[in-house]
Amino acid sequence: MNGTEEIISIVPQFNLDGLTRTTGDLFFTNKRIIFVKTAGKSDVTRAIFGMIGGAVVQSQSAGISKKLRNMPLDQLLASPYDKTIFAYTELKSMAIQPKRLLASRLILILRNGKKKSFWGKRRDLVPLLNAVNMLRVVGAPLYPA
Repeated sequence: MNGTEEIISIVPQFNLDGLTRTTGDLFFTNKRIIFVKTAGKSDVTRAIFGMIGGAVVQSQSAGISKKLRNMPLDQLLASPYDKTIFAYTELKSMAIQPKRLLASRLILILRNGKKKSFWGKRRDLVPLLNAVNMLRVVGAPLYPA
């Protein structure tokens, strides 16, 4: 790859663990991971408004996700959606844990000791699993090596 930043893989509709559940898309480039929020507090919405409210939020999130996945990187970065960026140099390690029955996980351990855990459907993690060798080449600290 040349010096420009390029998207290597996309993991759509994964959830970031936290006080409340945040849903978004993970974009893996040759330099960093970009988490773009497509829905926030979806667990709270479901608790307050029930299954119908949760389904509406999920549908809106999926629509935003589809739009984001079709954007070039520069437009994605300029989009108004909340983003969290993890440069590979800021990461101590990154573990991909595909599961068959339970939610699959992606765990990022930052150099400052903080841990970010994402979870979602195994089928959405498959493109990332297929890109593991390319991610290692560009310096993603994948564990196990």
